[in-house]
Amino acid sequence: MFGTEATYPPFEYRDDAGQLVGVDVDIAHAICEELQRPCIIIEHPFDSLLDELEGGDLDAVIAALDISSHYDNDIRFSDPYYRNAAVYVTLKSSTDRVAHSGYIGVQNGSSHQQYLIDQRQWQLTSYDELNGALNELRQGRISAIFVDSAVANAWLSDPNNSDLRLMGSPVRDLRYFGRGMGIALAKGRSQDALLESINKALEGLRQRNQLDHILAHYLKVH
Repeated sequence: MFGTEATYPPFEYRDDAGQLVGVDVDIAHAICEELQRPCIIIEHPFDSLLDELEGGDLDAVIAALDISSHYDNDIRFSDPYYRNAAVYVTLKSSTDRVAHSGYIGVQNGSSHQQYLIDQRQWQLTSYDELNGALNELRQGRISAIFVDSAVANAWLSDPNNSDLRLMGSPVRDLRYFGRGMGIALAKGRSQDALLESINKALEGLRQRNQLDHILAHYLKVH
């Protein structure tokens, strides 16, 4: 049973028909097919996913999680399935100086939030859903959004977001980003076999280029 949070396109979201889709959803289904197991995906708020995992209510979490050392020691990750970075998104009408001087929007419970907290140089506003951050950016309540590069690319490829731009250089601090995204599991001997099976499934998908096919379907750059 996988846990996810479905408001983070292109990784997990609901399409116009209300179906749960995205990079992580397709990868979860592909892993289940590889392992010949039924695929159940449960939605939870992002900042409670790892609590549900540690509590034993989920087998794994696939939700665009960065393989990061800041997570609880009781969490471990699969091999990476996507290499990533973090970027700042702001309005085209805003200068870099103005954008850096205001509040930065970030998803609550994310490695992006932890990075900015640890930097101690930003004023933060945290959101359960990043659509709320986009709305408040346009209303002038925040000055920029700190987000995964793939999410930013998805936003910028949408004609409705022609007022947005990237700001500065991508952030690849390996303590938080750059090691890639992985599937989270709880530590414990009972999970050893599942972790090994997931890693073997990912390697099989990689060797057959199925992983690249899923990424290319949703991401402009991967």
